[in-house]
Amino acid sequence: MSENLLQQLQYYLKWDPNEGTKCAVAKKFSALTPEGFNDSLFEELKLLLGKRLQFGTAGLRGNMGPGYNSMNDLVVLQTTQGLLQYLVEVDGRSNLENKGIVIGYDHRSQGTLSSKQFARMVAAVFIGKGIKVYLLEDFVPTPFVAFAVRYLKCAGEPTFQSFHTIYSLGQNFSNDPFFRNNFLPS
Repeated sequence: MSENLLQQLQYYLKWDPNEGTKCAVAKKFSALTPEGFNDSLFEELKLLLGKRLQFGTAGLRGNMGPGYNSMNDLVVLQTTQGLLQYLVEVDGRSNLENKGIVIGYDHRSQGTLSSKQFARMVAAVFIGKGIKVYLLEDFVPTPFVAFAVRYLKCAGEPTFQSFHTIYSLGQNFSNDPFFRNNFLPS
């Protein structure tokens, strides 16, 4: 096993707060013994840990599951921390604290992962940094969240919504002034 992949595995197992996804990765790793080395299992670990989800249109999209290349608690937490830092740099801390954010989610879940759980984690990160959060109470369509941003004059919206299949999910974020000013109701 490559040194880099082993390091990524150790970090993932140390940082992942979700026992379900942590155990899934640990189980795959423990099956890799020198006597019974399995090339396909090694390739699967490389796919899960060797590459991160990439930002696309307005956010991350991927299947829910373990590893850096899937939507899960660790990826959502790390992305949220980066998003918060970006918003502070762009909008300024006091402006962000005053405006706050709106968080929405849909019905998606798989095993120990769910959109609702992700939304709550994002809320906890922002609240922990003193940012006002409007966490919508139930499943909502994305346009409801976008409307709430405009109506409440918030900085933006992390939204957890569908992406083609029941087990795929996107963590989208919009704080584009052009979008807010031209496509959302006043």
